[in-house]
Amino acid sequence: MSVVISLGMSIAGLTERKSMKALAKILLGMGFASFVVGVLISGGTVESYLLGKIFFVMMVYLPIITLMNYRRYREIERVCGSCEYHMRWSICPGLGEIVCSYFKEGFLQEDSQASQKD
Repeated sequence: MSVVISLGMSIAGLTERKSMKALAKILLGMGFASFVVGVLISGGTVESYLLGKIFFVMMVYLPIITLMNYRRYREIERVCGSCEYHMRWSICPGLGEIVCSYFKEGFLQEDSQASQKD
């Protein structure tokens, strides 16, 4: 139920405020954790039909995560799609500082082909 509430909050646009977004993420995490535990303990012991239980969890989890990622992608496209810095994160005034810190800390590496296009 908490997953449904979290997704409903997101769809309704209530997660624009950071406090509501944090609440939605907590609800989402609690919901998925409860779901996984419920599936694992169903049918007696955790070990019984473990592979089937893991498969079932993944078949439910993956479509939800895919939908959430698609929604995030659409949000980025909506905000960044018409920007003059579109897909040029390192020089973007909004994301440039964040992206540069990722390079500095080694989380990203420069692609020589991409830098020649800029």
